[in-house]
Amino acid sequence: PTPSESHLFSQRFDHNFTGKHNATFIFEYGNSRNQRQFRAALNRLEEAIIAPSRRTHAFKFLDNFVFNSNLVNQFRFQYSKFSPEVA
Repeated sequence: PTPSESHLFSQRFDHNFTGKHNATFIFEYGNSRNQRQFRAALNRLEEAIIAPSRRTHAFKFLDNFVFNSNLVNQFRFQYSKFSPEVA
């Protein structure tokens, strides 16, 4: 087995205001630790992706409103953070 561990958490909340209006909020959290001894990165981006440990957080919000069968308004917002621990 590979010496790595990951912890992932995801939560979603949906709410219907009316039959034509709904909203969704999503929270995601990830924490992983890779203890492999040999990691060979060729550049800084690759080094961040295969870092020994990394954390990710994300907040997402979606709002939908249906005006009629031909017109739909959708608003999306996302904030996310990726934090690698680069040696």
